[in-house]
Amino acid sequence: MTKFFFHLVSPSEFSRDDTGTEFPTFYDAFLDAHSAAADMSAELLRQQADPNRYRFVITDGEGCTLAELPFIETVRERDMSHRELHAQVRLRIQNCSRLRQELQDEFDNTRVALANTRALLKRSVAIGS
Repeated sequence: MTKFFFHLVSPSEFSRDDTGTEFPTFYDAFLDAHSAAADMSAELLRQQADPNRYRFVITDGEGCTLAELPFIETVRERDMSHRELHAQVRLRIQNCSRLRQELQDEFDNTRVALANTRALLKRSVAIGS
């Protein structure tokens, strides 16, 4: 089980989740956040507040942002079937995974370029001595 943190961003504050909740997968965590956001959106509407101005920032135990879930998405998706909602969530997770891999590849390329630059600098200093 992995611990996920659900920070609430509202128009006036950032409420940090310091406790977190354990889920078997990010998919399960995202679905739970989606359900909570839908419930909170309904409550905000009852209070005549605008749920469009709220969102969850979902992070891992290291504080890395895994996803942001604007409450407006839960309001728009309220009319979707359960199957359609799961398909949407799977698509978002796939997109996040792809973007995460692209970032990792860029970091790896940057590390290689930096190592090459350091080696060239070291050689140029040795030649100049």
